Amino acid sequence: MCNIVIVNIEAHMNHKLASHIRAQSRNNFLINLVLNGLIAWFLLKDKPALSAGGEHGYGPDLVITGFLLAALVAVFTMKIHRGQLAKGQHEAVPEQALGAIARVASRSDWLNSLLFGVAGAMLAGATVGVLVLLPVPPFEPLAYALFKGVWAGILAALVVPPAIRIGLRATS
Repeated sequence: MCNIVIVNIEAHMNHKLASHIRAQSRNNFLINLVLNGLIAWFLLKDKPALSAGGEHGYGPDLVITGFLLAALVAVFTMKIHRGQLAKGQHEAVPEQALGAIARVASRSDWLNSLLFGVAGAMLAGATVGVLVLLPVPPFEPLAYALFKGVWAGILAALVVPPAIRIGLRATS
């Protein structure tokens, strides 16, 4: 009987955490879609079409955005959730429930955010590489702003789940 109660409590906690992670990912997707799309539009609306490289290239912009966005979203998410854990607003995530994250993540939020930033920059570089290999014509400013907004939203949504789990990691 006791085991059934424990399993039900764990299932409820897992469902509650999964629901919270989905909501935070969705919110971060929408926020970054709008903010990054608008920033790109206002900065580029009077510029010529953008190719991957050169003076008006989007490659460096995406790589820098990938690094900064992933690092900042990660560190804020980890710090916020660590504070919420301390206040008892969330249950701690056991080390063994982190899986592969536990092997890569350190106990330093700043070092972890650096790792997220490097991963974001690498994802941006891969995105630029794919766009270069495809027969994609240069982006008009509006098209690039829309693309960048969606891309940034997806990146933020990908960063949030592991960052939340790291922020809620149990201190053994």
